[in-house]
Amino acid sequence: MDKKAVVVGAMQVELDNAHNGNVEPIAGEDYMTVENVYYMMKTTFEKVFIPEHVLDIFMLQEFPLSKFYDYFADHDGFRHEVDWEQFCREYSIYRECEYVEERLHRKVEAEYKTFMEAQVDKAPYNLEKAISEISFKMQVFSIFRYKGCFGMGDMRVLQEVDNLMDKTYTKHNGELLISADEKYLWAQVMECLGKVVEDERVESEAEEDALET
Repeated sequence: MDKKAVVVGAMQVELDNAHNGNVEPIAGEDYMTVENVYYMMKTTFEKVFIPEHVLDIFMLQEFPLSKFYDYFADHDGFRHEVDWEQFCREYSIYRECEYVEERLHRKVEAEYKTFMEAQVDKAPYNLEKAISEISFKMQVFSIFRYKGCFGMGDMRVLQEVDNLMDKTYTKHNGELLISADEKYLWAQVMECLGKVVEDERVESEAEEDALET
């Protein structure tokens, strides 16, 4: 399947709608209407190299040009001369980053929900330890609700880790944590997540070396 052709086909449908007046122009320079932006994006997208895994993300979008236009407007595209090829590359990186962040958030949210549901059936024989684990995993969940905590390389690794929340907790030294000390708790969790990333990279490199021998 030519994935780029599929995405470009979806873009062409949006461009045709804009040309037929089915899309209202949004405030900006007179020469930079919705149709102009759509046309430049589609034309540029066709000739710029887009990695296969990013094309997979674009294929999930119902209205790729509309989403690009939102990004264009949000980043003041009307206010300066646009290097369309560079802008297209930056948008592709942004779209991948957004997709991976959303996927990580959903993954950790599901793990946290399962973990909390299981706490109901546990006997409260060690309340301090239970509260400490809940506080730790609550912080893991909280970290992935916010953007900018990890670079793209780390996020790519973390999104492939099964039972990420449990694996992160096993990196903790076992000390009791107080949820009220948010800065210390955040630092401890980030350190443990960093150890998970490091382990996964070492394991991946070992597997690659084994394949080469």
